[in-house]
Amino acid sequence: MGLFVPLALGFSALALPIILFYVLKLRRQETPVSSTLLWAQALRDMQANAPWQRLRRNLLLFLQLLILTVLVLAAARPFFAGPASVRGNVIVLLDGSASMQATDVKPSRFEAAKTVVSRLVDDLGSEDQITIVLVSGQAEVAVSSSREKSIIKSALAGLRAKNGSANYADALALAIASAARVPNSTIVVVGDGGIGNVPADRIPVPLRFIPVGTSGNNAAISSIALRDGPTGVGLFLGLTNYGEAAQTGRAGVYVDGQVFAVRDVELAPDAESGFAWTDLPADAELVQARLEASDDLSADNTAWALRRSSGKIATLLVSKGNLFLERALNLLPGVELSKLAADTATIPDGFDLYVLDGVIPEALPRGSVLLVGPPQSNVFFDVRETVENLSVTKLQSDDPLLRNVDAGDLRVARASRVAPPAWAKTLLQSGDVPLLLAGEREGRRMAILPFDLHASNLPLLVAFPILTSNLVGWLGPTGGPGFPPDVKPGDPVTLGADPRVREIEIRRPDGSRWKAAPVHGGLTYAETDWPGVYEVVQRLDGGGESLARFVVNLADPQESDTTPAKTIPLRGEDSATAGSDLTAKRELWQALIVMALGILMLEWWVDRRRQMRRRTAA
Repeated sequence: MGLFVPLALGFSALALPIILFYVLKLRRQETPVSSTLLWAQALRDMQANAPWQRLRRNLLLFLQLLILTVLVLAAARPFFAGPASVRGNVIVLLDGSASMQATDVKPSRFEAAKTVVSRLVDDLGSEDQITIVLVSGQAEVAVSSSREKSIIKSALAGLRAKNGSANYADALALAIASAARVPNSTIVVVGDGGIGNVPADRIPVPLRFIPVGTSGNNAAISSIALRDGPTGVGLFLGLTNYGEAAQTGRAGVYVDGQVFAVRDVELAPDAESGFAWTDLPADAELVQARLEASDDLSADNTAWALRRSSGKIATLLVSKGNLFLERALNLLPGVELSKLAADTATIPDGFDLYVLDGVIPEALPRGSVLLVGPPQSNVFFDVRETVENLSVTKLQSDDPLLRNVDAGDLRVARASRVAPPAWAKTLLQSGDVPLLLAGEREGRRMAILPFDLHASNLPLLVAFPILTSNLVGWLGPTGGPGFPPDVKPGDPVTLGADPRVREIEIRRPDGSRWKAAPVHGGLTYAETDWPGVYEVVQRLDGGGESLARFVVNLADPQESDTTPAKTIPLRGEDSATAGSDLTAKRELWQALIVMALGILMLEWWVDRRRQMRRRTAA
């Protein structure tokens, strides 16, 4: 027990005036009367109020002194040292990913996690402060270095779990930077795990983990694909049971809003099962699949597949001869490939995509362009000296163009140093040398591989056909194959547009709408947190509009596998767990104020009863 303001005890001297009022006697005016028989009570009052009298026992005096004592103690701010899980500068990483919507803890894991954080806030002493970071697709600071518990709890109550994955890399970087500025810091992770193997040497402060969740009972739609086949339109559905017990359920298929088929399914524990339908209607465009199962997470029980336009991407390959590139383009089902020799004087118009291998004309054609090993500068970018013996040191793994592309083993013998233009972003680089750039300029999409494929091992990597498919899909015509086929919640989508487009409107699955004017013929849309179908409306200057769609599916094993973690593995240490060996200074002044109010009400009640008795006796 201790006092934050011990000097406040000096206010206890106020007890002397209170006692003095009870010692002094009231002065009364003397008046002669014929008899004192009827004034016995008055005589007793006169005796009790002699100028100076012995202090007698008085309940009101005791209650008033007790009120003063309690108020003086409250002003001194007493505290006691009690156990606490955290203290000092507390940085809470609150998991707000899709798996936190699981209902194995009622009403949900996320609400249970909020309750845990609320208790941490209650445990904070007057000298402690807290920062709360919501960890979803991005790290969002909900509360920054605050001591005001009412404000903290109000912000905490407004937080909601999202449908994407938890980006702990950014969240930990933010927490470490915050902890480095304030001494006596602690990072507290509240969630169901999914952080991965954290290097212990990266965490310079104590890291504590408070797990949320009890079971991993969940089945999910893990994949969905809609394809044109020789016998008609086919649908493949992948269902995964992440739990330890077998699941029985029902899978429903809906084509353009109408029920097409319902099938009972049996899912083995910790296994994936595939189901196929090959007789969908020939004009099917949008297919929705639903899984009905007794599991704890509903966000991954629905998925959508959008049938792409049957039109081909008219592609022209201009090259001195590149079998690797030609074969990769021919294997893509949406590509209609034409070829021209590199020394052709004129490149014709009318193609959707131009692949320029080792050549670059003075004026680029009007379609989208993939430049492979450009030999010289252009009005859009500068080509500088040749650099040798390169390997990937940095890559933008979260960019849709590098989805499922493992470029870590890429080796380049020779590459041209291309100065990154303002309109392009660097997706792969070796040191300060870009190895893949992509962007949009004047309504034209461009991607640049600044090296000859023959001077690298890229054509020999599994990543090569995947990268080619991603590039062609992004460079393709707007509204068709240009949209990524498997957008995940929170992933940005690049919306290309005709230069005549004055406005782009996005109609979200929840019914809300988002509008913006395109910049340089396009824009990037990142508000894809809600799974479902997104409609893209492009309005032209001269009137008219076009409609395109893309779908967002969860389909994330990390989120669908809801088995909660008990610890966070730390490289170099055993694990990070919740600790109870810390203490915090807990103040009592709030309780003392409430006690003083209670005593004051009691004193008022005692005084009223005395007055009533006197009136009754009179």
